[in-house]
Amino acid sequence: MRASVKKSKALADEVARWQRRLAPRLPDIDPHDLHLILWSLLRREHGGELRFLLPRRAGGAVTSFDEQVLLKVAQAAAKVKLEFIVTGNAAAAMHGAPVETPEISLFVDNTPGSKGKIRALARSLGGAVSRPLGAASEMLSLLTPDALIYFVFKLPNGQQFDAMRSRVSQVRIENQFVQVASLEDLIAAKGTVGCLKDQQTLEVLKESLRHKRKLEKQARKSV
Repeated sequence: MRASVKKSKALADEVARWQRRLAPRLPDIDPHDLHLILWSLLRREHGGELRFLLPRRAGGAVTSFDEQVLLKVAQAAAKVKLEFIVTGNAAAAMHGAPVETPEISLFVDNTPGSKGKIRALARSLGGAVSRPLGAASEMLSLLTPDALIYFVFKLPNGQQFDAMRSRVSQVRIENQFVQVASLEDLIAAKGTVGCLKDQQTLEVLKESLRHKRKLEKQARKSV
């Protein structure tokens, strides 16, 4: 485990070093996107492989590599009593939306003990915790050569943790249930972000929601 933590820490330090060097020269690139790009490129030097979270198959088995990472995170989080809601593109993919992402974003209630629990979770997974967007950011990252997980404490549209939790879907991965943000909440969060990438994803989410409601309507008619 110590070797894993050491490898993850070395990778996190290298990503941070390149981010500090490149961010001023690339002002048009979102800092979050730059962090993700650097991790995707540098992880290979530390033994990682670039794999994407694939959309779930309706009625099929979970086969995605990153969902197995999410399973490990959920099991470890349960041990340290850290509650989270899967959000971002990972949540969209788990709803069946045609998106791919190498990261997993988790919305966490910003309580006094939450950051300590995240660090305990990181130790159990052999990962390194950092603030990828600087000391003032509302985000922590847990980074290993095989996983990049963002812990988000504040969403762009100001949604509260308890309110979002009341609308989650409980998704089963093997013997573990994880809370996944609803498509409606994902759309509400993306709708407040102005960058082109998020606007394109927003249209995909809206189409997925229309398809979901169409299927629900057909199911009600067949009863």
